[in-house]
Amino acid sequence: MIGRIAPAALVLALALAVRLAPWGEVFTADGIRLTGDSDPHYHVLRAERWLATAPGAPWADPMLDWPHGANVPWPPLFDAIVAGAAWLAEGPARGRDAIAAVAAWIPPLLGLLLVVLVARLGARILGRGSGWVAAALVALLPAASGLGVLGRVDQHGLELVLFCAILLAFLGAFGPGARPLRAGAALALLAPIAFWTWMGSAVHLAVPLLAASALCLVREHEAGEGGLVALAAGGLGGGALLAASVALLGPPGALARTETTGVGGLHVALLVAAGAFAALAILLPRLIAPGGGSSRAGALALAAVLPGATILASPGLRAGVLGGLEALAAANPWYAAIDEFEPLLHLGVAPLGVAAGALLAGYGLAHLAAAAGAGPLLAAWRGGPGRRPEIVVLLVALALLVP
Repeated sequence: MIGRIAPAALVLALALAVRLAPWGEVFTADGIRLTGDSDPHYHVLRAERWLATAPGAPWADPMLDWPHGANVPWPPLFDAIVAGAAWLAEGPARGRDAIAAVAAWIPPLLGLLLVVLVARLGARILGRGSGWVAAALVALLPAASGLGVLGRVDQHGLELVLFCAILLAFLGAFGPGARPLRAGAALALLAPIAFWTWMGSAVHLAVPLLAASALCLVREHEAGEGGLVALAAGGLGGGALLAASVALLGPPGALARTETTGVGGLHVALLVAAGAFAALAILLPRLIAPGGGSSRAGALALAAVLPGATILASPGLRAGVLGGLEALAAANPWYAAIDEFEPLLHLGVAPLGVAAGALLAGYGLAHLAAAAGAGPLLAAWRGGPGRRPEIVVLLVALALLVP
């Protein structure tokens, strides 16, 4: 028992120490000083406006694009958490400093939750002994811990937590005790929450979708079908839940909106399309020609074309999808000023030593360690089908997200 508890306690203690390191910078004699960029300040301001029932809150801000006003680009769930925590902690008398003092603690709490989820993911994918090793990397490396430090009030911390939760839910569709429908129910709940947190959450669905498709193509079609069942239930059920929540809680006409920003009809359509692809990928092989790998590949392609063509046939949805792809590719000069869109190595911009130093400062030797894991992963794959679905999920995540 002690052998199991000690690694978890050590990693969580280190994670908490790293995330509370800016204490003196945040709690100062002059008041609360939030860390990171300017986003944390706007989250606090937005929570303040919401609690004060200011005009347009939480969906619009008259000071954006002043004097015209504008819709707030991101969905409101994270700001609702900030506002709710301040309301619970401070009661009716809550000024901006009081909101900031409460909000400063939210990132470390999310950071610890992320470490626990990564430990679960590591154990689920690579075996029990690997879980807290993976969690230790997330606990200590600046690239993983930066969004969870005290005072870094940013919705991206919650975004990471939800992404890990989505992967864990998806992995429930595999293994000896696989329950694809239960995994689908968890996805149907998590996916709408993710879209209420960040409009770019369609990327979260890409790893499960591609992993289930890959499993169907590498002679693991039974496992792949379990993943597709989970995705069909998660996408269609999540789309219905998201549509209902947007209609009930969103601004007037939100379901008819197809912009990439906010939360609305585009995000509902993407969830439904993901579920429809998975359902079609299950049904079409049975209709076209059961058995052959080429027929499975053709069925997957057709399953992707049908919902994709339906979305692209709508001018509004097509414009929203293109806007999302533009953001994903950072194909706009504005993105050059955004840290999240900077490449890992600034080759051609900074000297190689400086670029490599920045990479090491953020990630340590994690990339080299991942590359060194290729041999053990190959051996695990050859050892039998038991862990192959988990290995495919890991490889798809690496191939999709690292570049």
